[in-house]
Amino acid sequence: MQSIDGQGKAGFNDQVNNHYVRIFGSALLISLIGAGAQLAQPQNSGALNTSSSSQQATSAFATEMDSTATNLLNRNMSIAPTITIRPGYEFNVMVQHTMILPAWK
Repeated sequence: MQSIDGQGKAGFNDQVNNHYVRIFGSALLISLIGAGAQLAQPQNSGALNTSSSSQQATSAFATEMDSTATNLLNRNMSIAPTITIRPGYEFNVMVQHTMILPAWK
């Protein structure tokens, strides 16, 4: 149901949590994991040098872990703000359907 505040304006206006710590924390973790995956790549492979099988395995593992962690952490990047209504907040409810209330005793 829709609600209005004491002045007749639609919606509520109270404490808003934009989750900045969680969003920027996720961004920091994504960048750290990406940097770790870059550091796990073989550094001296060229036309004449081939990386060993352990280097290739480490590289593949780091790449997959980076991809998986990035996908999981990207969920935290699109968090909607949360409004917290403190106890005692006065508001009106506009009832759009018939309400049947039991008799007061």
